[in-house]
Amino acid sequence: KILMSIIMPEKKKNDINALLINSQKKIETSTKLAQEIASAPSTNRIFKLVVNLTKKYFHYYHVNFYKLKEGLLITHEATGKEGEAMKKEPRVIPLNAKKSLVALAARSGKSVLVENVLKSDVWLYNPYLPKSKSEIAVPIKLKNEVIGVLDVQSDKVNGLGKEDELLLLGISGQVAIAIGYEKTKEELNHHKMNLEKLVDERTRELLETNKELVRAKRIAEESLKVKDEFVANITHELRTPLNTISGMSNLISEANLNEEQKEYLDIIKISANNLITIINDILNFSKLSQNKITIINKRFDLKSFLKDFHNSFKFKAD
Repeated sequence: KILMSIIMPEKKKNDINALLINSQKKIETSTKLAQEIASAPSTNRIFKLVVNLTKKYFHYYHVNFYKLKEGLLITHEATGKEGEAMKKEPRVIPLNAKKSLVALAARSGKSVLVENVLKSDVWLYNPYLPKSKSEIAVPIKLKNEVIGVLDVQSDKVNGLGKEDELLLLGISGQVAIAIGYEKTKEELNHHKMNLEKLVDERTRELLETNKELVRAKRIAEESLKVKDEFVANITHELRTPLNTISGMSNLISEANLNEEQKEYLDIIKISANNLITIINDILNFSKLSQNKITIINKRFDLKSFLKDFHNSFKFKAD
């Protein structure tokens, strides 16, 4: 009896130490798993890492991730040959299925632990996993919305317990954080691409507009140049005969003319000078567009101007 009392406390102490060591190992392993999940380059890679590393590190019978889509839980990633077969089929569970721990976890948003599936009324038999004896289904939530379920199975009765449930809840939380980060990154990249596309479109529009403006400016300058050349040429052509008329009028005025003839000749000279003035004004207006015109203030005889103006139209009025 004395020997038994000495051995029993020592055995309990060893059991406790073994339990603590095992718990510490699981914590270290789950930390390592979380780091690998965080470094995954894509959402699909995250799911693949989770199922494979969870099975590898914790030696579970099977690990599966069901993705929730349009009221159906579809096998997205799974371990082993059985998992490949479930993905190929694929294995689908309706969200409203009455017999399914996975569906129950997805509907409730809470983890479901069954230590002996043979005694459960809601357990759904999986022909790909005939050795399943216990199961944990843990929902993965993003912004309080269930996006899938991490399903872990053991081939032993009571092979899964509360400690495993807490462990898998932690892993699911890490998965949700990693997925949220990836989705945010994808959204930012999408917005960035849209912004770059919008900037490129606006830049192209501005370049096209600028080209049109340059083209319109060139056409306007060429048109103005043609107009100025035309005005210069036509005024030169008109000056030549008018100068001839003015010169001949001066020569005729030196001849012996009566008063009436002198009056007619003066009208011709005045009209010729007026035409030359009009031509000069036309030329000045063409210079106005080039900012080359100079305005001069000059005194003139208004009475004489009006008399000449009257005489210009006298015969037409008669």
